Amino acid sequence: RLRQYETIFNSAGSYMALVDTCYAYLAANPQYTEKFHKATTDISGQHIADIHGQHFFQEIIKPDLDRCFAGEKVRRQHWFPSLDETRYFDIEYVPFRNQQEQIIGAAISSRDITVLKDTEEALRESQQRFHDFAAIGADLFWETDAELRFTYLSEQHCSLTGSPIEVWIGKSCLDFYAVFQPTAWDQLNQTLDSLEPFDVEIECQHLNGNARILRMIGRPVLSPQGVFCGYRGIGQDITEAHSLSQQLSHQATHDSLTGLVNRREFEHQLNQIIEQKQSSQIQHALCYLDLDQFKIVNDTVGHLAGDTLLKQVADLLQAHIRQTDILSRLGGDEFGLLLKNCSLDKARIVTENLISELSQFRFIWEG
Repeated sequence: RLRQYETIFNSAGSYMALVDTCYAYLAANPQYTEKFHKATTDISGQHIADIHGQHFFQEIIKPDLDRCFAGEKVRRQHWFPSLDETRYFDIEYVPFRNQQEQIIGAAISSRDITVLKDTEEALRESQQRFHDFAAIGADLFWETDAELRFTYLSEQHCSLTGSPIEVWIGKSCLDFYAVFQPTAWDQLNQTLDSLEPFDVEIECQHLNGNARILRMIGRPVLSPQGVFCGYRGIGQDITEAHSLSQQLSHQATHDSLTGLVNRREFEHQLNQIIEQKQSSQIQHALCYLDLDQFKIVNDTVGHLAGDTLLKQVADLLQAHIRQTDILSRLGGDEFGLLLKNCSLDKARIVTENLISELSQFRFIWEG
């Protein structure tokens, strides 16, 4: 039986040793002695401090052994500086007793976990790097579990939405999107059901009352076995870009002076109606308006007065047509009017009413 225990002791994968209460080695398996470049016969009877150094013994090993000699099972992980290269060990101290159950030493079992520790440290640095980038980045970073519950939200979440991070951690992203109503809600629901990537815009109301436009991009996260683990993505504040895009779009399709649809957009709308007319019986009316004697205003009091007159006339005309109708400044003092879903007889009534309103209009300039 003793030989059986000795075989187990010597063939164990861990580094194992026995020490007495005087901190001297009683025995060590080959793995232990080889690790510390000692022969089995050389280590027996030697004080631990002789192997690992007095300072390391006093600061690290002795306090743990004293607890072990008092009957406590002790486990610790730390670096061993006494080797050729510093290694990290997971060490366990177990009280060693005689037949009378008296503690006469300690059994030491240790594992070299340097590679594991290096991997953990690299992972920790990688996570810290990610959190640092996420904290200083302009975008919002987020992550969910397989149930689509938020497991991570970067600090920008609070500044972009005005909603505290703690409110949403653990809650479903579906609840988040339901609150802020993305532009393509139905499409997003279908995408999430099929676990596909998505790219949507949502409008959220900040706590300060300002509306913000966020672009939310998400990609599914799969395990090495292909099992769905959740979503990971970013959110971008595109409020300014969205506003600029709308301004540029408006400028491209509207007259800068009157704010009416410009000639290019008017012709585009007209072409669309002509194409639809091929397969539809709905009638539309096209009207052309020209201001008589407009040149007199420009010649008499200048173009600034003429511009003001054009804006006032545009406002007058716009106020007396339907929202579905399209009024355009085609150029100079010429206007185009597209009356949708309107018969020719009704169009005559509308235009006569506009002429009547314009006849009663008086333009006052500097008295």
